[in-house]
Amino acid sequence: MQAKLLLSSGKSSRFTNHELLLMMVKYLHLKILVDEDNLNHTVTNTIMILDVNDPIGIWKPFNVEKYVAILSTVIEIADVGKTTNDIMKRLKNITPDLLNIETINLPPQGLIIAPNCVVNLKTLEQANDRFAFGDYDFIYSNRFNILPKDLVDPFMYEVVKRIHNDWSQDNDEAKIYLKQLEFAALEGYGRKVYHLIKGDGGNGKSTFLNILEQLAGSDYTVKLDLQNLMKDNSLANILSNNKLIIGHDMSTNGKVSHDMLSRFKEFTLGEPFQIEVKYQPNKLCKTLGLKVQNTNSDVAFFENSQAIKRRLIVFNWTNEDFSKLSTGFLNFNLDELVGTIGKPNPKFYEAIIAYMFEDITYFDQFIQLKESEDYKNEMVANSDQVYRFLVWMEEQDLMIMVKYPTNVLYQMYVLWMKEENQGSSPLKRRGFTDRLIKLV
Repeated sequence: MQAKLLLSSGKSSRFTNHELLLMMVKYLHLKILVDEDNLNHTVTNTIMILDVNDPIGIWKPFNVEKYVAILSTVIEIADVGKTTNDIMKRLKNITPDLLNIETINLPPQGLIIAPNCVVNLKTLEQANDRFAFGDYDFIYSNRFNILPKDLVDPFMYEVVKRIHNDWSQDNDEAKIYLKQLEFAALEGYGRKVYHLIKGDGGNGKSTFLNILEQLAGSDYTVKLDLQNLMKDNSLANILSNNKLIIGHDMSTNGKVSHDMLSRFKEFTLGEPFQIEVKYQPNKLCKTLGLKVQNTNSDVAFFENSQAIKRRLIVFNWTNEDFSKLSTGFLNFNLDELVGTIGKPNPKFYEAIIAYMFEDITYFDQFIQLKESEDYKNEMVANSDQVYRFLVWMEEQDLMIMVKYPTNVLYQMYVLWMKEENQGSSPLKRRGFTDRLIKLV
């Protein structure tokens, strides 16, 4: 509209990129999301736009490409791609005082908004007034009403109880863990750990991830399998307001190699790192959202350290076949309720949220199941080449000698790798020696 007014007043049909930027700032509802990383001493500014079509009034990342394309239908832009990239660079370096743009006033952690209320997850206080807890700029919403147990559909509540009992095998701690995952998806905060859900096919793992996606919201969910973590193009759609990162299809016998370890740690902790995006300026990738990966087999981590194990939770899913869960006495079709087929059933998700809030308090760390911890430690140890080599030596009664020269041990290790792990590269001598010293 502003472009048309300027043209009708005699303005040249050519606008400079700076003029386009000023037009956007003046006539669109824009604010700056300032993200300060005190650990790495970095400040990241993200331009957000108010979604006027959202009844709640949510702020979303500003899609420069979309708006430049719209402007190009009204005014003359010689090179849309080049103009878009130039404006993106300008916005990247913009500060609140530079163009008099307000800063996003984020709600405190644990305060979420739903269609019917605002909820403080730390106290479970609930208010119908959007401003009851303060005047905040919410950067994501939840699509389902948050209701107490006595106001949700009783049949749906029984369905929710049944599937959680089945998936947890009636283990109370496992049941709490599943609730915590749902809670984290709803909140959009993953507590700086990566979750591996391991189990055979046809047992409900993917259905559970679909539930998490609906709780987080499809607009705030990105699908990423762990083996693609080093592919920058796979990370291009990850934004700071993503609530959930899920992977349905981890490759069989997948691995987190030495080259991936640094990025795995940064991504899990929500620390920003640079990625290359085709035809666009480099961008920072960062999200504190919940991260969950389904897998049918163990994942090899080429570092056996507390730093890795602190950032990883491995949950063994039940191996019973629940693909025909709907044939039971409750007579329901789970795929239809979840939204795998058709639209999700709101009453089902209202029941999930009510069930989730039962017997759960706000948490800083996920519950630790002893069986899961033991399995994780064994899985990580088994993927440690040097550890497995020493275990092999012991099995072969080669540990009788009190001392081996490290150069001899290294040569034995290289031969063992060629014999036992064909296709895998042995560590360099320095890496082997460093790991050996830690183990011994």
